[in-house]
Amino acid sequence: GLGQVVQSMTKMVGSSCRDGGAPRGSICLAPCSPTTWLPASSTGAAIRAAKRWYSPLIDWVLKARVAVLAGAVVLVVSVELSTLHLSLADAPEPLLAMLQFSDGAAAGIVSAAPHGLELGEGRSLALDDSEELIRWDIGDKGFEMTLSGEVPGRLRETLAKPDVQRGLFGDAGAPPLLAVHAGGRSVLDAVEHALEVPPEALADSRAVLARFGNMSSATILFVLADMMARGVAGEGIAIAFGPGLAAEAIRFTAS
Repeated sequence: GLGQVVQSMTKMVGSSCRDGGAPRGSICLAPCSPTTWLPASSTGAAIRAAKRWYSPLIDWVLKARVAVLAGAVVLVVSVELSTLHLSLADAPEPLLAMLQFSDGAAAGIVSAAPHGLELGEGRSLALDDSEELIRWDIGDKGFEMTLSGEVPGRLRETLAKPDVQRGLFGDAGAPPLLAVHAGGRSVLDAVEHALEVPPEALADSRAVLARFGNMSSATILFVLADMMARGVAGEGIAIAFGPGLAAEAIRFTAS
């Protein structure tokens, strides 16, 4: 049960774009289970891409996988309260950018247990000359977001390149299971067209977007949860996007 799982935890890592006030240090989830909060900052949530902004959640999943090799049982948590940054603006663009986001929280357990998704290698990608496409700046009323309308087009252009696809997927091409960050309908359309996959390939991502919206770094965990609930099997990859403009990915096998 859940109580036994919590008792077995040895570490906890957290991901959030809104962690400026996150607690540092040690948190105790259960008796005799010392747990460490390792905060991350930014969007989509995972590994540093070319030392730019990155998607921290997949990064922490990869770090958790390494810790598991040393016998750890790691709880990976993502908490996103995007509405905290919603404020009045003199121009429509900042409001339109923030209205694409919603609040959400999700968690996953990374361990050596022989069930769930088997995690594989990670991949990182940073787009050239893309620093201005997605930005978080500190303003007089808090964080101010810049979200360029060029993002879907740049993603489609980049992901369609053969060398980029080989870097993400290897010589075999895109795997049958695609868990793509539901950053918006236009983003999912861009990925679908760039990879030349059928619409149903991104059905789980589109379903999460329709039900919950873009929950920043937590979104990819919702997509993976839907896949697991459907009982999918085979090779897959989870891909998240964030400021940079960067993409982070991790291979997985579902059985």
